[in-house]
Order: sequence, then C-alpha cells, then structure tokens
Amino acid sequence: MPQVAETQFSLHDKSWSLKRFPFRKHETLRAWDAADELLLQEVAGSIKQNETVLILNDGFGALATVLADHNVHWINDSFISEQACRQNVQENHGVEATLNCHNSLSWPDITFDWVLIKLPKSHAQLEDQLYRLKSCLHSESKIVASAMTKNLHRQTIKLFEKLIGESHTSLAKKKARLLFAKAEHLTPAASPYPKHYSLSEYQLDVFNHAAVFSQQKLDIGTAFLLEHFPEKEDCETIIDLGCGNGLLGLRAAQLYPEAKLEFYDESHSAIASAQLNAEKNQLSNERLRFVHGDCLEQATPNSADLILNNPPFHQQHSISSHIAKQMFRQSWKTLRKGGELWVVANRHLGYHKDLQALFGNQKVAHSNSKFVILKARKNR
Repeated sequence: MPQVAETQFSLHDKSWSLKRFPFRKHETLRAWDAADELLLQEVAGSIKQNETVLILNDGFGALATVLADHNVHWINDSFISEQACRQNVQENHGVEATLNCHNSLSWPDITFDWVLIKLPKSHAQLEDQLYRLKSCLHSESKIVASAMTKNLHRQTIKLFEKLIGESHTSLAKKKARLLFAKAEHLTPAASPYPKHYSLSEYQLDVFNHAAVFSQQKLDIGTAFLLEHFPEKEDCETIIDLGCGNGLLGLRAAQLYPEAKLEFYDESHSAIASAQLNAEKNQLSNERLRFVHGDCLEQATPNSADLILNNPPFHQQHSISSHIAKQMFRQSWKTLRKGGELWVVANRHLGYHKDLQALFGNQKVAHSNSKFVILKARKNR
C-alpha cells in the first residue's frame, strides 16, 4: 500500500495541519509542495502586520493558512481549492477566521503590498492574471512567484518582464524556485481573454476564458465525442459533467431541443465560459442550469437520462484518477434507471474497469488510436 501523506507543515517553530480536499482517508499526496515551502520561507517573516497580501493559485490553502493573521485576499479559479483553503484555515485558526476569497474573474478593487503567486499550469491563465494584476499594484509592491523548477520556464520570466517589470529567479531548492518581479508596468491594460473561435460544422461560436483547457482550439477528445455523439430516445435531462466551455452540452441542446441541460464544473472560468457560449449561441436559459461545484455533489439523484463526460486525469500539477472515479460513482447515483454515461478518454487510462465495476456493464461505443468512447447503462 502506498505511504499515507504527512499532514503537518512546519515553519519557524510553528506547525499547521493541512489536508487536501475532498479529504480521503488514505491520501498519498500532501496539501503543499516544495514550492509552497520555499515561498513561505522567503516571505513569512517579512510581511508587516499592516501590509495587504494577495495570494494567487494557492492549491489547497497552505499559503493562506500560514499567513492567516495578515490582511490576506485570496484568488483561485477552483471550487475544490477554495473549499480546501476554507477547511484548512478554519481547522487551524477557528471558524471565526476571516478569509477574503475572490474568484478568478472578480478581483478586489484595491492595491497590495505583497503579491504571492503559485504559478499555474496554464500559460494563458498566468497571462490573464498578470493583466488583471497590473491594476492591483503600486510602485512598492513586492511580487514573488513560486513553482517547481520543471514548471518555471523562460517564457514565464519573459511574460513577467513584459507585463509587470524586471524579473529574476532564485537558485533551486528541493526542485523548486522563486521568481521575483519589480512593479514597473503599472498602467492598466485589458486582458486579451476570453478567446474566440468558430466551429462552422456545428454552427457554434466558442468563447473561452483563460483558465479553460484548450482555450484557443477544440481539444481532440471533445472533438472525437462530437463526431460520435450519442443518440438516445426519451432524454428529458442531459448533464455535461466537467463541462469546460460547455461544448458537449451545447451540442446536446441542439440535438435534443426538448431536453433540459445541466452543466457542472469546479472551475469558475469553465462555468463562466459555458454560460457565455450559451448566450452567444442564443440558447434558451430556461432549459439550462449551470453549477459551480465538486463534480455532481449538487445533482439530484435519479434525475438524468444521459451524462456526457470528458474527465480530467490531473489535479493541478499531479496526475490522479480519483476525480474521474468520483465522477463515475456520482454519475451512477444521478442517472435514472435506463440512463447512460458516455465517457471519452485516452485509451491507456483503463476506465472500462471502473465502469464495469460500478455499472455491471460497459461497452466501447467508438475508438481510435488515441481515444476511446465508453458507454455504461444504469440497469438497476
């Protein structure tokens, strides 16, 4: 059995209990990494009590928890990350602890003395954040970013220099590095996001916010499922689970004009993109429901006839299958008897075993050299 991850984070003779969300009894991954450690070692003793702090992309709230005694504002795109942050801050500082949370598209209208950034996986997301950050800086703002060395590239430094100011990096420690930037380019400028492209073959215009996967073109997994879209009779309710920009659900709305559509994603940018795409493509809001949350936690049991799913196999920078498995389990609970789950995924992930165990059946609806479309039916 893999070793259970430690949950006690220590710094300067203090310690905090930190857990990932959702909590799993035998969790093998920590709620922080070496980049969190390096960043906190750099700044924790330097921030004055009256200084304002902005934290970006704090995966499970390690930065916010350690710095909770300061005037912290916290921005993240992820529902999961926000729940983890709230959970960790309250467990360590009590339920009365104040946490100023903002989503990735709604920033506070103030300037900050300190800006602490965990570099996101997406270059586009970082670009959008740096554009938004310009209006939150003053000439003395201190900007420190951190990442594992493999995720801090030359183009990252160039982006900071272009949008924020002179930048340099630290030496590596435990395979992590810091990036320091001067607040020099303070004139506000509009972000180039959301991006837009058209899918003439489906008569859809697509708009993607920066944090959405494959924001400038159709990703090949979704394209494969669009080419082999399910045909099912008597569909009253269809769910696009892990909807991203909502393309699968929007296509379902075209092909099933009487059905109600529900879109679920833990990314605020994904839900905002799906809503924007529904509006731009003139789909009736009376048929549509958008839910920002943890998989299908907020779905009604035995309510759906068809669930469409292109599941992620990463959580932040870590490869993991637990999100996909959670989606499959909750899909079974949410489907009506006779309802179907259609999953598109890379062939090597082996999801057919999980579906067989849960549903008692599964079949390959379509496949090519890279992807497979699996169909499972709820028979009980």
